[in-house]
Amino acid sequence: MTKRIPWLCLAAVLALPVFPQTASDFYARGTRELDRGDWYAASESFHEAVRLNPVYGDAWFGLAQSAYELGEYDLSVSCLDEAEKYGRNKTAVHNLRGFALIALGKLPEAEAVFKGVLAAYPNDITSRFGLGELNIFYGRLTGAESLFQDALKRDTANRRALLSLALIASELGKNAAADQYISQALRFHSGDGEVHYFAAYLAARGGNLPEAERYARIALQFRPNHDKSYELLGGILFKEGKYQEALDICDFMLGRNRMSKAAWYSRALSLQNLGRVEEAVQAFDTLLAIDGTDEIARSALEILVSDSITIEDPRRAGWARYHIAKAEEAQRAYLSAAAHYEFRRALRMDPQNPRARSQYAKLLLDEGYPANFLSHIEFAARFGQLSTGEKDSVEAYRSILSDTLGAQWKVDPFYLDKERWRLAIFYAKDDMQLLHEEAAQITAKTAAAYFAGVPAVRVTAAGEFSSFADSFRQARDSGQDYFALLSFEENERELALSATIYSGKTGAEAAGIRVYRTGNDRFASAIRAFGSELLALFPQRGKIIARQGNRVLMDLGKIDGIAPEGSFTVIKKDRLLAADRGFGVKYSPEDVLGVITVTRADEDVSEGTLGKTGFYDRVNVGDEVIPLPPPGDAPEEAKPASPPRRGFLGLGKREDAPQGDGEKLLPAGVNALKPPALAELIRGIR
Repeated sequence: MTKRIPWLCLAAVLALPVFPQTASDFYARGTRELDRGDWYAASESFHEAVRLNPVYGDAWFGLAQSAYELGEYDLSVSCLDEAEKYGRNKTAVHNLRGFALIALGKLPEAEAVFKGVLAAYPNDITSRFGLGELNIFYGRLTGAESLFQDALKRDTANRRALLSLALIASELGKNAAADQYISQALRFHSGDGEVHYFAAYLAARGGNLPEAERYARIALQFRPNHDKSYELLGGILFKEGKYQEALDICDFMLGRNRMSKAAWYSRALSLQNLGRVEEAVQAFDTLLAIDGTDEIARSALEILVSDSITIEDPRRAGWARYHIAKAEEAQRAYLSAAAHYEFRRALRMDPQNPRARSQYAKLLLDEGYPANFLSHIEFAARFGQLSTGEKDSVEAYRSILSDTLGAQWKVDPFYLDKERWRLAIFYAKDDMQLLHEEAAQITAKTAAAYFAGVPAVRVTAAGEFSSFADSFRQARDSGQDYFALLSFEENERELALSATIYSGKTGAEAAGIRVYRTGNDRFASAIRAFGSELLALFPQRGKIIARQGNRVLMDLGKIDGIAPEGSFTVIKKDRLLAADRGFGVKYSPEDVLGVITVTRADEDVSEGTLGKTGFYDRVNVGDEVIPLPPPGDAPEEAKPASPPRRGFLGLGKREDAPQGDGEKLLPAGVNALKPPALAELIRGIR
């Protein structure tokens, strides 16, 4: 028979006082929240613990862990200072300090911390992980691999070592080893959602999308609230062409968090691929309202707008406004190349924008290009009112420019065909982008758009790279002088852009460009650096467009870096060819027709005096000109690229970003070509 508790006794129990929670209670709660991955709640609990007991070393360490997971690395280090004073586990404190220092970019200090731990405790695995992560930041992948393998020898089932080795092996192209490591991790940790997450990532990177989808769904079974797993699954579905399913995942994520940038980005791309352009534009606009600094999303939107939205659409003014503000900011900081770039992007978004057109015209005038100033300001006058000062400037420069070479020779430079070089950019098939799907494609198209204002070089985004042979065939069949294979990767703070450039005629490698950027505006800075380096590779060449006796007019001017007293070799029409290897030109000595000495240079054309070669005068309109090679240079040899030009209206300028430009400089000795995505993935393994 069940005994009944008398009501009076029950009332007495309920009336017992509730004792206040102690620092130990808050510490225990924080530890549980830390284990669940709830960094915010853990931080709150540990804060309460140290408030009640300021000398509670373990609670200070828990607070440092929470701060580290939230990306507050300075706070983590200061909490570790307190933990070291009052705590017991000094090794754990030192190791976490090392990881926080890595995140802060203080790599030599981090290295000293980890080496100090290993000097005292040679078998400490965590410090080996720290040194391995440092090796990745220094670009020494094989060194990192060796350290993780050493850690694995000490603990053959170590999850972190297995996952790190699988990621490094995949990065190094050791696919069989990557499969082996991830299989071991799955065997030892079959119930771990993080292991299945990385299995999904590696399968997607290897192109096995059905397997990747299966692993991603299993990962979500173990961790149903893990946002990164939803993002990965959405990316896999997108790559499989299952755009509606990817859209459904995005909508589910947005139901959980309307501020999810990843969900809005994927939603925009999925809608775009489903042909729902207006909805895609709205999704991009929402994302940029949440985070206006997402440069790749903005570039993706602008590519979509350029392809699908009419020039007259009033929304274009709003999209251009961002770049006008960036251009004005660059001008205030005396960053001319950045200002040029931002004004051109504003005008691509809204060609009829009188404010952008007028301000860009003034920038050109300040840099000594009155003809281009006049062209832009007259165009701006069609769509907006000019100020009194601008009207006066128009009249003044019309008068001044009435005596240009173009006017004298009755040639309109605007209609000159200056195209001399053609290059196609093929972008690498995305292995698996965790932040921005189609990032390589967006980068290729943005890089090609950089050259829209370069009349001598025509750059096109040719499509996805499937194989070298296929790209070479496409480039050769379409008459490209060169083609580039471009790859791109990023993490939350860094990006790396690289391209190998080949001859479109022979397929021989011509050059390589590598760009690494971190800090603010890193994508725009990388595009400018890539475009500037690429432009500097092309040798200068022009044409004779008119002749009167020994006076000739060439279609090269100040914007191409031409100045009086410069000398050019005249080569017979259609006999000047791209070099078989490298960037340069080749021609036969028999095709050299004469030498031109520049006497006057205007912005787009220049005049010179012709000196013949040989008894007969064979120089005609249409013959080509190149800078006179140094004495003793064999003409049939490929000529090196001419020095970087300061013309092309700001496009060819090399401009090192000063400290105030928001670019973070790397510590001495760091390899700027480290793979950002790999570093971020390995840092994220728990």
